[in-house]
Amino acid sequence: MVVMVVVLHYIGNRFYDRERFEREAKVYGVARAMPLKVIKKLRFGQRIFVAFYKKDKHGKPYAEVFGYFVINGINYTSASPELRKKIAEDERIKIKEISQPSDGEVVVRGCGSYSIGSIAVLNDDVTLETLATVIEEKAKELGEKVRVMVTGIYYPLPEPKKLYGVKFTRSVLKLQIDEKELLTTPVDVEPTEKRAVQVEDYNLRKYLSKKEKEALMTKTLDAWLF
Repeated sequence: MVVMVVVLHYIGNRFYDRERFEREAKVYGVARAMPLKVIKKLRFGQRIFVAFYKKDKHGKPYAEVFGYFVINGINYTSASPELRKKIAEDERIKIKEISQPSDGEVVVRGCGSYSIGSIAVLNDDVTLETLATVIEEKAKELGEKVRVMVTGIYYPLPEPKKLYGVKFTRSVLKLQIDEKELLTTPVDVEPTEKRAVQVEDYNLRKYLSKKEKEALMTKTLDAWLF
C-alpha cells in the first residue's frame, strides 16, 4: 500500500452537481475561494481532489470524490490599477508577461461572475506561497480587501469514490490514504503556465434559481465566455 497525503476540497451542492461543475471546468478551469493562509501551504502543480459531502441511506456521511484539479495560479479581486501595478512590480513575482483583455472578458460561473482585468504569466521558479504573500502584503499596504481563488486544470475520475469517516470543512482537508483508492488510473499531467489573474466586478451569487441552472446547462460551451 502506497500512502500519500491527499488534499480534499468540497464543492457546494447549492450551485453545482457533477455535470454542472465539470461543464464549467472544461470552459474556465477550476477557481475555488480559499483563505490566503491556506493557499500559502499549497503549491503549484499540486492535486486538489474535489468532492461532494453526502449521506448514505443510513444517514452516515461520506465524501464523494469525483475528480481533481492541478493548481496553476491565483485569481484575486481588485478594482484598483494601483494594486495590480504594485504586485507586478514586486521582484519576488518575476512576471514573464502581462496582458489585459481589450474587450473585458466576462466569466459566468454557477457561484458568481467577474470580468478579467489582467493576466500575468510568472517565471517557473515562483512558488504559490510567494505569490499569495505578495498579494496579501500589497493589498494591506493599500488598505484593500481582496478575495482570492486558487485556480487549476480539472481532471475527472472515471468513477466517483466514496470516503467514509471524512469530516466536512469549507476549506481543505489533508488525508493520508492509499493513493490507489482514488487514482486507479493516474493521468499524466503536463506542466502549465503559472498565473496571477486580476479580476474585477466580482459578484458572488447567493442563490441559483431553477431557471438559471437550466440556462447555464443549455448554453453551448463557447457561449460561456463573452
